[in-house]
Amino acid sequence: MPTFEREGIVFNYIDIGQGRPVVWQHGLGGSSAQAPAVVGENPPFRLLSLDCRGHGATHPLGDEERLGFETFADDVAAMMDHAGVGRAVIGGMSMGAGVALTFAHRYPERTEALLLIRPAWLDEPMPGNLALFPVIAELLRTHGPIAGLARFMSAPGPQDDNPPGSLAMLANQFGRDRAVEHASVLERMAGDCPPSGSAVWGAIVAPTLVIATEHDTIHPVEFGRALAAAIPGAELVEPISKWIDEGEHNAAVESAAWDFLSRRVPMVV
Repeated sequence: MPTFEREGIVFNYIDIGQGRPVVWQHGLGGSSAQAPAVVGENPPFRLLSLDCRGHGATHPLGDEERLGFETFADDVAAMMDHAGVGRAVIGGMSMGAGVALTFAHRYPERTEALLLIRPAWLDEPMPGNLALFPVIAELLRTHGPIAGLARFMSAPGPQDDNPPGSLAMLANQFGRDRAVEHASVLERMAGDCPPSGSAVWGAIVAPTLVIATEHDTIHPVEFGRALAAAIPGAELVEPISKWIDEGEHNAAVESAAWDFLSRRVPMVV
């Protein structure tokens, strides 16, 4: 796996395939391993994906005060510089969608197209849909992964308010590598927000696809609809929820992305 160093942190990333570069960023608590799972192990383009600070094999955590969407977007730009990529399709899922949106705002000249999949942030820090992430962070620090998970799963809120798939995703935060060491990432990212507002969204010039689904407590469909309505020319696709049928959802996301890119970014084939 290739690496580069920035601000005393060794960043891990993947760089596979050939052709037009596509940058795909993972969700909160995830890693670059999510990218091949979404687009395939042998993509017909050059796929790059960064383990963000406090995620995957990137280490050490670095300054906690630097954890936020603008820093993460700048880290993606540094990865592209290191890999010799000037311009790319920029996309991501959940937190990765927020990183992609931030990147498009900060680096419009480097954004070929924008793919925002199941965004979890809209226009304010610590939205209600992410309220459990600071809870998980505190349980990790106070009780550790095993006891913390037990307390989390026995509490009435998570069980009552989330579908089984969403609950399992939250529970996975306790089992990730360096879960305790990286607990602060969960609360600091939940407490941040990508650049927002009509002036920001209205200034995006890159062709944009937004994918959002109903029946998803962590990634509200209203967030996707709001972004698609505010970004000029953006397209919105609403496939079946991942928590209802993951296979059908993944197939629909892949199909929508390829249809969009084939029409809006013709060199992606």
